[in-house]
Amino acid sequence: MNSQISTGDRIISVLTYFTGGSAGFIFLIVFLILKKMPSKFLLFNIYQSIFISFGLFILSILYNLAMDLFIRIPFIKILANYINLAISAPVFYGLSIAGLILFIVYLYMSVFSLMGRYAYVPWVSKIILYQIDR
Repeated sequence: MNSQISTGDRIISVLTYFTGGSAGFIFLIVFLILKKMPSKFLLFNIYQSIFISFGLFILSILYNLAMDLFIRIPFIKILANYINLAISAPVFYGLSIAGLILFIVYLYMSVFSLMGRYAYVPWVSKIILYQIDR
């Protein structure tokens, strides 16, 4: 475990992941009001959770738009319905395949945050570290 990172930063990081970035956003506002600068570790985790949640929101909108479009095409409608069923049908404890993957990713990031380590997510982590180091 990394002893340089406070327990408070670790807990806030975990909360930030499980609330989709909203807890982290609230803590950023609190730090701004208190005129305190959060640690690099905390900033990384807050920004990463917000970035990933926003990305998932955009992907969800694009997926729904694509499904609405494909369902209107006569022969592709059947294939689109099968794809939609495969992605959104409950598989494990009421979670769909997409939901299970998201849960595992958020769990991975939360466990690493709790250990005081930076969780690496391809493409996203590099962007976040680049922005924080500037």
